Amino acid sequence: MTGLNVNERLGRRVKKLYFVRHCQGEHNIDDNFDLKDPELTAEGMRQAETISSDPLMKSVLGSDPTVRAEVIVSSPLTRCLQTAVAAFDGYNIPIVPCAHIQESYAGLRPCDTGKPKSELEIEFKDAYIDFSELDESWYDIDPEISRHEETREPFLRKRL
Repeated sequence: MTGLNVNERLGRRVKKLYFVRHCQGEHNIDDNFDLKDPELTAEGMRQAETISSDPLMKSVLGSDPTVRAEVIVSSPLTRCLQTAVAAFDGYNIPIVPCAHIQESYAGLRPCDTGKPKSELEIEFKDAYIDFSELDESWYDIDPEISRHEETREPFLRKRL
């Protein structure tokens, strides 16, 4: 059994998670947190477009199915979806917006409050994004709940 890890011996599938933070948003320029769901700046778009060329991403985006990414999970905030699309669209890997990984200040600051699903679907109509699991008013949450990692972490473990 040399060379097999414990998960393989037990028949469990191992998943690797890579985290990418959104690139520079309009609100990051001068800490203007009053902008509602800000977009990426031109510099932020440039940053996002370079993510897929990072050596770490080569195998994740390559053709080997044993290491290739199966899904890109993103916060539904505009800057996060823009980052995911600029970095990973074109690799035929679905991007799935997940409200449980949005900013922990959701509902407290306009920059961390998103748009309705229907608006996002129009805005990103040409991207490979699967909006099917996102509620229309995903952004309309109790700010106290959104900051509690203990309620978000179990959902993400089950989902991923």
